[in-house]
Amino acid sequence: MHIAWLPYSICEQIDKYAHSFLRKGNKEKGVHLVGLYKTPRLRKVGGLGIRRAHESNTAMLGKLVWDIHCNSDKLWVCLLRHKFVNEKFFLDMPTTLGATIWNSIMKAKETL
Repeated sequence: MHIAWLPYSICEQIDKYAHSFLRKGNKEKGVHLVGLYKTPRLRKVGGLGIRRAHESNTAMLGKLVWDIHCNSDKLWVCLLRHKFVNEKFFLDMPTTLGATIWNSIMKAKETL
């Protein structure tokens, strides 16, 4: 989830598993321990604070976008900047195809 852009259907499945974890029994039977409307709400307002998978995925990839934008000294940032960015301004770059992680970073950049 940290280095790959997950399709929305996969994120929905992850959310479904997270919500079903809070149930007792299978989908047909069992007691709902917590209402589904309470799980994504903040703890301050009475919720559980469970984040949605799609938002978490975008946030984690957003950290990678920030590292590339700020010219971090991390080895992976230097490699990706040398291969794909060169001397261009990263935030103004058009979407280019490349490695899987680069494609994920570019999708996150567009979303952010």
